[in-house]
Amino acid sequence: MMEKQNVIIMRSHDFGALVEHLYADTAKEAMAIGYYRLSTTESSKRILVQGLSLPTVEDYAVRTPSLVSLGGEFLQNCFDRCEEDGLSIVDIHTHPWQEGARFSGIDDNEAREVKGPYLKQYLPEVNITYALFGSTPSDLRVRMWDSRDCEFVNVELAITW
Repeated sequence: MMEKQNVIIMRSHDFGALVEHLYADTAKEAMAIGYYRLSTTESSKRILVQGLSLPTVEDYAVRTPSLVSLGGEFLQNCFDRCEEDGLSIVDIHTHPWQEGARFSGIDDNEAREVKGPYLKQYLPEVNITYALFGSTPSDLRVRMWDSRDCEFVNVELAITW
């Protein structure tokens, strides 16, 4: 049996706006939220990015060189959009100081213990995928949260069109 290939697909215009936003101030970590529809075939899962929400300075609850989180009102607006439009979330953040993007223990814990369970309880139709940018825009790692098996599934290929 062939292993599934997991792919994220984003319009080049959206990818450019995302990179510009995330790397505007590399002295601190940055975040954004993407919205997607999931297309699944026998051989692949495609994360089809439909749009972005780029937070302003006021939308952050915390933003330091090594920690970042978004405020409740901003996140609620994102969740409302998912519910209204039948979309799922790409949780995007940076480690601008890190070559070779790697999710931290804090990232893992927040995904497993906070975000995953929250969505499963309150928004069971909303899936979550995580994207992490390292020191450069080409240094990108993406993984999906499988709420059924409670584990991460790597997205091996990122495509922009």
